Amino acid sequence: MPISGSNSRSILNYISGAQTRFAAIFGAIFVATFLLAFGFFITRIPVGSLAALLIVTAVSIVNRKQFLLCLKATNSDALVLWITILSCVFLSLDVAFYIGVVISITLYLKKAAIPQLIEYGIDDSGKWCSADAARKNDKKKIRVIKVKGELFFGAADLFQSTLKSIAEDDTTTKVIILQLKHARDLDATGCLALHQLYNYLQSSGRHLILSGLTFPTWEVLSNSALIDLIGKENLFFLNERRPHLHMKKALRRAESLLCATSTSLESESLDLAGENYLEARAD
Repeated sequence: MPISGSNSRSILNYISGAQTRFAAIFGAIFVATFLLAFGFFITRIPVGSLAALLIVTAVSIVNRKQFLLCLKATNSDALVLWITILSCVFLSLDVAFYIGVVISITLYLKKAAIPQLIEYGIDDSGKWCSADAARKNDKKKIRVIKVKGELFFGAADLFQSTLKSIAEDDTTTKVIILQLKHARDLDATGCLALHQLYNYLQSSGRHLILSGLTFPTWEVLSNSALIDLIGKENLFFLNERRPHLHMKKALRRAESLLCATSTSLESESLDLAGENYLEARAD
């Protein structure tokens, strides 16, 4: 006897080995034929028997391996699964579906709102090393921070506060290179965080370089006028064929900025020494 004329029929057809779309048509024809020929007898079938038939069919539809996988994968997956199951028991099916979707999205946003910031430095030989090794070697004038994860509004506050704390705690750093190759979904809030970081570094005579830029990130930076603010000479695209080229260019740019800063400081020192000498002669 056909189970019903609902979506479960399509799943049952698929499990039974249906190959074409005509399986659904034939299923509908069989249901209509059964109702027309034996409709009188259907009204005499006990409701409890139909309920048992539906329960057995529902159990056969559940993929046990996938069910166990959802339970064992992560705690959040298990939580969503159990809440959805309980919602199906005590609420209507559509409400239970929306509850499961909303909880899944909420848990995802909670995880996505924590971007990863991995810091690198340069040792005495000029090679990349961990941040701790760079601190020991006192090579912190150039710091590279690799950003991984989402940079939408939910993660912008943590992103901004972390970068600002790095810039405030270390006054010896002159150039900060942000590698955005693995950063995704940059929005207006993330651009505002970059804008404030740039202004803070500029106010203290330091520089900001962005490397590993993808086209979507470049487009957002262009629309928010950050390209003109930071300068195209401080922005480096990601080349998929040469994935490390953008970091080499960013490092060369950072070294040139350091040289320019050193030259400017030496010039200011000479001017100050000259002024002091002239004042001494005048006295």
